[in-house]
Amino acid sequence: MKMSDALYSQMAVQTEENEKLAQRVVLLERQLKLHGEQYEALLSRIEETKRARHDLRHHMTVIKSYIEAGEKEALNAYLREYERSWPEEADSFFCANHAVNSILQYYAVIAKSEGVAVDVRLDLPKDLDIGNTDLCIVFGNCVENAVEACRRGGADKFVRIRSKVVGGTLVVTIDNSFDGVVKMDGDMFLSRKCAGGGVGLSSVTAVARKYGGAARFEAKDGVFQAVIMLPLP
Repeated sequence: MKMSDALYSQMAVQTEENEKLAQRVVLLERQLKLHGEQYEALLSRIEETKRARHDLRHHMTVIKSYIEAGEKEALNAYLREYERSWPEEADSFFCANHAVNSILQYYAVIAKSEGVAVDVRLDLPKDLDIGNTDLCIVFGNCVENAVEACRRGGADKFVRIRSKVVGGTLVVTIDNSFDGVVKMDGDMFLSRKCAGGGVGLSSVTAVARKYGGAARFEAKDGVFQAVIMLPLP
């Protein structure tokens, strides 16, 4: 082997290792951000609970006075108003897998706060022979991209997430609305957030290949679809 060929081969291997390291760093940063925001949300909920417990005494006093006065209509109106003041429930349950469920809870709250309709129907067993880190790469990157795409426009913004085990393969599909604008380099989708192909989709593809599966991405008629097939070991 020529010296130049050996040098090129060594550089190619080093480049691949650097890309894998960069992907792991991005995943770690995303997980740290997720855990930090979940902790802040937990603290906020604890404070809300304290306030609600304090306020409940006042509400009970008002309710008792309406009951003693026999003012049924006024009582119903007060209860309806009280119900509307409750904070929105953020602990939606999507699947038995804790890691994936946490990821989806996080992005669902963000999406709904921005007027995005979120529809999740998962058949995802709690214990799969697929690492939680790999599942988080797949769901985290795809759902993050989906929510980001919805921000760019469109009247009917939506994200649909499905998964099912079919013939020994976990099949995940994630559809989302987008503004119809895509950047392509051949058959590869390019990120609109940064130069290059973007780490997200390449990470998802790498996970699929790791398990002998495949990932397919398609944009058509204002809908972007990701299909990931992960054969179960």
